[in-house]
Amino acid sequence: MEGPAVLILGALHGMEREAKCEILARKQRPNLGPGNTWASVVDAPADLPDGEYQVMFDRHTLQATKEYDHWLSSGPIASVSD
Repeated sequence: MEGPAVLILGALHGMEREAKCEILARKQRPNLGPGNTWASVVDAPADLPDGEYQVMFDRHTLQATKEYDHWLSSGPIASVSD
């Protein structure tokens, strides 16, 4: 069984815009260490244009695409190092 799903505040960067957003993420099982196994943008400003965005949340990044008002995750979740 996967870890719990959590709602996390995040930030979108792309298309010459920056905006706050909410991310629904699934935490990986504790025995595998900290991190997320899956994430998706669930709430973002409606006026953002379609295109490619970098999503930053909870010391992780994810590439996402907005197409026709729908958010699609594209690629692995990466940890941000100091």
